[in-house]
Amino acid sequence: MRILLVSGESSVARIARSLKSANDVSACICGVRSATNRSLQNSLDRIGVACWHSDSLTSDSLPRRMYEAEIDILISFRCPKILPESVLNAPKIGAFNLHTGPLPEYAGLNAPSWAIFNGEDYHGCTLHWMDPGIDTGNIVSASRIPISDSETGISLTGKCVEAGVNLIAELVSLIRRGEAIPTTPQDPSSRVYYSKAVPNSGVVDWSWDSAKIERFVRASYFHPFTSPWGTPAACVNGRIFGILSGRAIQVISGEPGTIAWRGENYLDIATGKGIMRILEVVTDGQPSTVEELGI
Repeated sequence: MRILLVSGESSVARIARSLKSANDVSACICGVRSATNRSLQNSLDRIGVACWHSDSLTSDSLPRRMYEAEIDILISFRCPKILPESVLNAPKIGAFNLHTGPLPEYAGLNAPSWAIFNGEDYHGCTLHWMDPGIDTGNIVSASRIPISDSETGISLTGKCVEAGVNLIAELVSLIRRGEAIPTTPQDPSSRVYYSKAVPNSGVVDWSWDSAKIERFVRASYFHPFTSPWGTPAACVNGRIFGILSGRAIQVISGEPGTIAWRGENYLDIATGKGIMRILEVVTDGQPSTVEELGI
């Protein structure tokens, strides 16, 4: 089976490796963000996966190239571009998207971070047919993923990738057995679309309760990689800094945004309900200590 993976994420190498190692997959081709993504390029070279660069993903030549390569299925994973219908129609069997969120409730961008911020107990990963809309195609399969109390944006995204690998493997096995691919319509009345926007424009609101602020910080945490939400910005006593990590403490607090206690390695800030204990910070774009804040 010949598969074209289209993605803007380095983690797609994990999906490619899984597919390549499967006995029923004869070839895997990966379309990546750019020719300068050397780390991903090297990973694909090591597992023998050909690489097409994304400057051609929306060109008129891509469908022809797919026909010539006899692509059976296209699988999109966090693709940085909207693929035209001509590309979606080019595979022999169909085009599918691996979405890191449950559909239709978490369509759009950064679904794992939004799920953490929203205080969900469970998240999910969805494999669906691709159509001209964004995350609107009929569902093939889905997984359910519990969200831990310490979940971060990067950890939940990793769990979605792991679950997604299994969904894709199941799809490939289904095709090889000659069975019909599920096509369950989404309920449009349940659809929620998340754009590039970040909660409160990326700024901590001290009037929020401390649990919500902690979720915001954890949802934004993608270290050592760049967070799609950036580092939550905060201001205390006129000092602006970013919060890398902290935890909520449910005790009686004072005026939101004021210092409740200075510890040796932490700073307690009063919120709308409870205390936010700040443990790691960023100042002037660099990791710093709470002591170095000077407040």
